[in-house]
Amino acid sequence: MAEDDRICYFCSKSDAKYTCPKCCVLFCSQLCYQSESHLHCSEQFYKECVEEELKLENIDPEQKAHMLEILNRHRNQVEAEEIENDSDDEESISDLNERLENVDLNDADEIWNCLTEQEKLEFNAIISSGEITHLIPKYEPWYEKKIEEIESHLSNESKKYKEKCPPILPVISFSSISKTEPSSCILWNIVNVLAAYAFTVRRYIGEHHNLGAANTILYLSTNLNSNQNFESKETAIVSVVFHANNNTAIMCSEEDAVILHDDIRKLLAGPESCETEFYILSALSDLQRLFSSASNNKKKTKKNSDFSKKYPDSVEIVEKQKIRKSIKKLTFYMSWINEFYKKNVSVIF
Repeated sequence: MAEDDRICYFCSKSDAKYTCPKCCVLFCSQLCYQSESHLHCSEQFYKECVEEELKLENIDPEQKAHMLEILNRHRNQVEAEEIENDSDDEESISDLNERLENVDLNDADEIWNCLTEQEKLEFNAIISSGEITHLIPKYEPWYEKKIEEIESHLSNESKKYKEKCPPILPVISFSSISKTEPSSCILWNIVNVLAAYAFTVRRYIGEHHNLGAANTILYLSTNLNSNQNFESKETAIVSVVFHANNNTAIMCSEEDAVILHDDIRKLLAGPESCETEFYILSALSDLQRLFSSASNNKKKTKKNSDFSKKYPDSVEIVEKQKIRKSIKKLTFYMSWINEFYKKNVSVIF
């Protein structure tokens, strides 16, 4: 057996000298054997030992009564502790609700100031350990609907589903915007915008209509923030992944990158073959509303609270002038999609 295999399972420091007779876990001492993480096994073992003794016919009646008293006392103690723990949890939740009653839940600094020192330590521990990712609810973006699930664009199911998507804004004729031949890179530039949008929508779990999300999208899409052109779908997506990983407060794991590629595929495919442009127009309309709202928001002053210092905003606030220019670009992209996308679908798939 390898040397590492003989280390105590509970303290991970001392050499394991014993093996639990019930679960076969290695441990070094009675203290570790009776540790909280092993109570379910150790207490059951002691209980079974006592019960076996009680079954013996030659046991003294007085000793038997004493053992039963010990067992009952232990059971009552465990039940009392469980009730006390449940009561403490309920009181803690109730107390937190009272502290947050008149607090702006969109202001992280205000919430932070309402937490106890113990709650702050617990929050920091969850962040440091990465456990926070397991607490985030699973989110399904509005464009997740599979094409085969919608039988016809005339079906009630299709109509009901489309009503749940971001409403498409009025589209201006492309010829009224530009008289020149559109560049071949426009499609891939739009993919870059969509990739930044899809990544941010998932990052904010669908709650992306705020200034922070607008800034994140403009940071991730170099087409929007610096007019970079792209020559392929892959480079347009990879650019978003690169910039996400270039910011330690955002980051994009390999799994996130795979999901992002799949999101782009779904956005470009649309809900059905006869309306391939529907999801794109819906996403670009959603972006226009987001940017319009962001451009009208008052610029927040930078906070110097403990929370803001420890967990600063992931990206710098973008100037409103750049947001307004992005809105005009999105209007142009919607016109191009409406008029030319179906002619270019074969290039994508």
